[in-house]
Amino acid sequence: MDFFQEVWDRKACILSNAGWLDSEGNIDDSAIMSDIDSLAPALSNSLADTKDLCMNRSMDATLENLFASEEFGAHAVMPEDEDDECVPEIDPEQLLEVEIVLQKLAFFRCVHENFMDGCGNYILEAVQSMMMGMVDETTTVSY
Repeated sequence: MDFFQEVWDRKACILSNAGWLDSEGNIDDSAIMSDIDSLAPALSNSLADTKDLCMNRSMDATLENLFASEEFGAHAVMPEDEDDECVPEIDPEQLLEVEIVLQKLAFFRCVHENFMDGCGNYILEAVQSMMMGMVDETTTVSY
């Protein structure tokens, strides 16, 4: 639990200063969307689904899903014939605390990824538009 909490605490400091967490450390999705809405319309429109997308993705951030991923080469459920001494005893309250932290981390990772994709597309479209303008000017001058 301490590892995940330490990671969250470091991230939460920055996110809190950005105004994206409330005083209790909960995600303030209206503040996030307000900041997104303040961007250039072409960019903010492409990020309009950020809240719903990231809320949905973050709900999948559970320890079971994390360790059942291909990355870990494991399965979500341990086989029944496993030795009992290898099965961890998990306090349900601690598990809930860890998963809440994981879901917050997953939410902000999603926001970051969505923002980076949106910015990349915005820049590409701007460059493409500039290039098309240059082509139009060149063909107009040639005549």
